[in-house]
Amino acid sequence: MKKKYKKLKGFSSFAYQKLFLGQDHLLVSDGYMIESYRRLYFTDIETITYSRTGTYSVMNYIFGAITFIGLLLVSSTWNNPTAAWTLGFFFLAIPFLMLMANLIKGPSCLMEVTTGVQRIKLRCVSRERKAKSILKRTIPLIARAQGRESPLSTEELESGSTEPAAAS
Repeated sequence: MKKKYKKLKGFSSFAYQKLFLGQDHLLVSDGYMIESYRRLYFTDIETITYSRTGTYSVMNYIFGAITFIGLLLVSSTWNNPTAAWTLGFFFLAIPFLMLMANLIKGPSCLMEVTTGVQRIKLRCVSRERKAKSILKRTIPLIARAQGRESPLSTEELESGSTEPAAAS
């Protein structure tokens, strides 16, 4: 039996939201114990946008400051090895690993899908790399479902025309 849905990248442990790709729609699942589903048909989608948020920078500053403070604490207790190891683990190793994980994951973002009647925030897509991956997979499907071979170009958007520009 062939699967109907393919799970797209993106998972939020705090928001309990998942995103699936169907043949002619996106399926957004909200909730943990009680789930609700929204189908976003490709023909109805007007825009998919993502924008960077400041969370990435703020978390880098916080973890960097705690790591620096931990470094100062460890260097001040160097003559007491037990205290140095304890402080080093909690105030140096853990924040440093969190800082590295945040740097590896990349910039944070907010992704939204707009249809004619609603705007849905995709909380499960919180990193720019995941957003680009989802756009790469869904934009050709949306363009095909809406009867276009490629998405609207910048010139077509500025002119307000939905017909392709004439070749010269």
